[in-house]
Amino acid sequence: MRTNIIALRNTLEAAGVEFIPENGAGAGVRFRKVEMEYSKDVQADDDGVIVRVRYRGKGYKVRIPRAVINDLNGSSHGTPEQLVEAVAKRLPVFLHAAENILAHGNAQGYDTIILTRDKFESGLFG
Repeated sequence: MRTNIIALRNTLEAAGVEFIPENGAGAGVRFRKVEMEYSKDVQADDDGVIVRVRYRGKGYKVRIPRAVINDLNGSSHGTPEQLVEAVAKRLPVFLHAAENILAHGNAQGYDTIILTRDKFESGLFG
């Protein structure tokens, strides 16, 4: 159940929805300025998957290691095609993690971001 809620929230946030915390008048949602553009073209690399994104006009490669994909999906994906399919099915979860890294300035001048397990919200992994 918690994993589904996190995935739903990540999907909405990747689409430009922002959740507003309680501020005395109640919590809410609004559309936010979308600063990350992405391609749905997910490509396998040596031991994982690459998704290309642009954040504030600068291009980045988001690398998702095989171990993270397998941990998140709770199964083992043997072929590159299976890895690509697994990422494509949960793309908003991966994009949300990448956008958080970029929004907080944690890319530190690199053009490749590696999504390790600690970059995701707690509760996503079993």
